[in-house]
Amino acid sequence: MKSGTLFWSDMKVKQIAKIEKGGQPEVLVGSGLDLVEGLAYDWITGNLYWVDSRLNAMEVSRRDGSGRMVLLNNNISQPRGLSIDPFKG
Repeated sequence: MKSGTLFWSDMKVKQIAKIEKGGQPEVLVGSGLDLVEGLAYDWITGNLYWVDSRLNAMEVSRRDGSGRMVLLNNNISQPRGLSIDPFKG
């Protein structure tokens, strides 16, 4: 919350969104999602990471939702959580 931004996933509408302090909600990822169960923001690089347990995938995008990329979607089964440690590189 140091930057005043909150990120979340909405399983009902299958979106990832954010809200800046004093602002309006903004959809970052509005398609290609099913059941996002883990979401993490790396405040150093500005990357947003998530896992989708129904699509069996781990993905990343920039803070604004651009540059979306699948990091892992093979040999992964129902990922449910995600933790990052930006200080370790």
